[in-house]
Amino acid sequence: MVKSIGLILILLAFLILSGYGVYEMLHDEELSKLMKFSLTGLYFGFIVIFVGVLTQRLKERKSDKYIGVEK
Repeated sequence: MVKSIGLILILLAFLILSGYGVYEMLHDEELSKLMKFSLTGLYFGFIVIFVGVLTQRLKERKSDKYIGVEK
């Protein structure tokens, strides 16, 4: 339970800081449009990969036959 809360807090802090970074990047006049486009693509790529892995893991969790096994 404590581990889950810690992971949620870390993820929430990461999302807030990343969102602020994207906001600042898009409003920075000194960055070129190519750099803004590239960094935005990088952020969205990470988000797509994260969501894909998360959904896959949640689907596999339902049929995990080792969920009750203790070490």
